[in-house]
Amino acid sequence: MDNRNRAKRIVNMALQSSPPPSSSTSTNEDFSSDHSSYHPQQNVEISTELEDSEDNEERRDPEGPVGNLGEINHPDSDEPVKGRKRVRNFDRWAKNIRKRKRTAGQEYRNVRGSIVPAKVFTPVVCSCRFKCSEQVSSENQEAIHVMFYQLTSWDAQTTWLCSAIMTLEPKRRKQRQNAQNPSRINYVRQFMLLDKRVCKSFFLKVIQISNKRLDYALRNKKSVSGIAEKDKRGQHVSANKLSDEKLNWIKDHINSFPKFVSHYGERRSTRKYLRPDLSMNKMYELFKAKCESEGKPILKKSAYVKVFTTEFNIHFYIPKADTCKTCDILEIAVKAEEDIETCLAIRVQKDQHIKLAGEVRNILNDCKSNVKTKESLLVATFDLERTLPLPYLNTGEVYYLRQLQMLNYGIHAYTKEGEKVLMNMWPEHCGARGSQEIMSSLHYFLEDSVPDTVKSLCFFSDCCSGQNRNWNVLHFVMFLVNKSPYLESITMHYLVSGHTYLPNDTDFSFISRELKKKTDIYTPEDWMKLVRDCRKQKPFTVRDMKNKFLDYESLTTLFKDYQIVLREGAKISKMRKIKFCKGSSIISYNDDYTETYNS
Repeated sequence: MDNRNRAKRIVNMALQSSPPPSSSTSTNEDFSSDHSSYHPQQNVEISTELEDSEDNEERRDPEGPVGNLGEINHPDSDEPVKGRKRVRNFDRWAKNIRKRKRTAGQEYRNVRGSIVPAKVFTPVVCSCRFKCSEQVSSENQEAIHVMFYQLTSWDAQTTWLCSAIMTLEPKRRKQRQNAQNPSRINYVRQFMLLDKRVCKSFFLKVIQISNKRLDYALRNKKSVSGIAEKDKRGQHVSANKLSDEKLNWIKDHINSFPKFVSHYGERRSTRKYLRPDLSMNKMYELFKAKCESEGKPILKKSAYVKVFTTEFNIHFYIPKADTCKTCDILEIAVKAEEDIETCLAIRVQKDQHIKLAGEVRNILNDCKSNVKTKESLLVATFDLERTLPLPYLNTGEVYYLRQLQMLNYGIHAYTKEGEKVLMNMWPEHCGARGSQEIMSSLHYFLEDSVPDTVKSLCFFSDCCSGQNRNWNVLHFVMFLVNKSPYLESITMHYLVSGHTYLPNDTDFSFISRELKKKTDIYTPEDWMKLVRDCRKQKPFTVRDMKNKFLDYESLTTLFKDYQIVLREGAKISKMRKIKFCKGSSIISYNDDYTETYNS
């Protein structure tokens, strides 16, 4: 049951990470990708949220889970940070559990593996001269026994023992000459229970402790107050413990690296990411080099790793294929759901989601096959690669600095003559990653790479609202199909979120492999040369987009003559297939990739 409740909480957390749905249906709503603060809105129910979440999930930086590279975060606050490593729970250690059970009089297993029985009260009968059994009844004996073991602290029990025993000077002392033991104890102990004197044997049997335990408690009873000193066992400071000053060396070095916030994590998560080309070994080597240059003693790697994992919630970002948020949520929901019918309904929903992702994949494959026989058809896929750091160096100092980023918008085209890959590249100070840059790249692609014989275009891309699926791009495509003298239609296909693997990803892998052979990249031109040379057969065409971006204001003026008309309640965030035809301001669209369109 606990596991199911935990799984349900995970589902709720995932569902609540999306904003509420929008009530606006106006086509004048600002869907501009140039406003990074805009986020499409969604429902909290599983059935609706899974469909609407694409627009928000695909709104990401090309780095994957790494956020805005400008957001460099250093833990300057004094708030405690949960480390990436599990915190030691000393209360659950076997030896501490054994101590607690022993002090509480419970059954436990000692260090030799033997079972030590619990302290079970039995009435004590004593026939000494103090008449202990008559002065302290069996009910009172049991009450004292229970009270003693309810003092679960060793120091508290020791204090009680010291308070129950009185140490007095003897009334008569025989004077000895030539005493062989001058340090002989010269006092008398009186054992008190309920303010009544009892013998030592009765006292020990009622509490069920040994004479050794009693002597240990009274050994440090030397003050006038009669309170024993606190138990000092296990309180020493290790001689190998690092000083706070040396620990601060490590913390300061870790804080000197730029860290990035994840877009995929929870909103209140404190986890941050380091660059993917960093590692624990590399960071420690840089730390050693810094200590040597400053004349400081070199600390062990184990100390560096301990501070990194316990006092920082930092991870090394590993580039990998995006997982599908919808599939993950539905899989967790299936495991958390107890009702069989509801579980089957969720499985059906997941199967439909996977089927939908497969349909657009089949459409892409069919288009690639048809283009081989149709001269009038052109198929293109486009995507934005993760950012490329500039300069790209192996020098240790570069890891402490904020680097310039290169952006690469890849277009993979299929025509009857064959395939062509165009890489549009620009540094981040010349352009962002919004709709203006995407429209400019598509404009030059259509201007230079599309022959006059092509009548129909089929585009495939992800659902990122900041780049591909927004009003700016739709108006631009409407403008192109009506302004072009030869184009008759353009069809936009938006892949299902989480299942957006495109041929562009294969193209980008050539760049990643070539990058492993390079050591130093200093300028944007060096990156462009690497992209040109990374594939020997059919090399990529690289276009430098610096100072070539279209003016957004002038484009907006042109768009006014080509307004898009949608029926009431239509949202582009739910459109998966959009078709533009020449001479019409009404676009056709659907949400399931079929040939049945809404207008």
